[in-house]
Amino acid sequence: MTDLRAWLLLAAMVGSACGLITPPLWVRQTAAGVEVDMRTLGEYQTSISRIRLSDVQRRVVWELEAQGKLPQIFTVELHCGRNQVRIPEYSEYKVRTPASSDTFALAGNEDYTVEVWGVDKLMRARGNFRLKGCK
Repeated sequence: MTDLRAWLLLAAMVGSACGLITPPLWVRQTAAGVEVDMRTLGEYQTSISRIRLSDVQRRVVWELEAQGKLPQIFTVELHCGRNQVRIPEYSEYKVRTPASSDTFALAGNEDYTVEVWGVDKLMRARGNFRLKGCK
């Protein structure tokens, strides 16, 4: 079983580095909001060049883009109300949207789309969510 996991990890890393597969993306509801999970095979960091969050009208609510070296990222937590535009542990990302605010707001019972791009910036993964339990 360990050999199989090693081969799967190697295949995922090579495929991702060559731009053959989309980056991993899972969006899970949590008690506090949603967790955007970009881990390879559920436990390894992944190089993500861009993260974009849009509302149902396709307006970009939040967007980050890596500057220079691509950071290895695990997860991002989002919740109802105000969210910080910067992810403190990933300072390599430049905030594209909103350009003039330290926060962005997410409303309950609205649909959102999150997109992430891998190393090559061509392949992207997309996930949808609706925040539940917001007041």
